[in-house]
Amino acid sequence: MQLTDVLAAAVALGAALIATANRNDFPGDACDPHGIAAVRPDDFLLDRLVLDTQDQDIPSTIACAHAICPSKPSDSAIAK
Repeated sequence: MQLTDVLAAAVALGAALIATANRNDFPGDACDPHGIAAVRPDDFLLDRLVLDTQDQDIPSTIACAHAICPSKPSDSAIAK
C-alpha cells in the first residue's frame, strides 16, 4: 500500500490522525488541508491513556496497545 493510499483512506473515513512511526511520510502540507495530524504510535497511546484515565477506561488503552504491539507492553506494566 502506498502512503497516498493511507492518506486517502484516512480522508475518506474522516480520520483526525494517522499513527505512524515515520511522520516524515505524512508532511503537514499533505495532511493539514484535510485536518489530519500524523502522530507517533507511542504519543497516540499516551494521549489515549490520559483521556482514558479521565474517563476511567484504562482497559481500552491496554487493548489498543496490544493491538499495535501484541507482545509488549504487558498489562501489568501499563497498570503501574
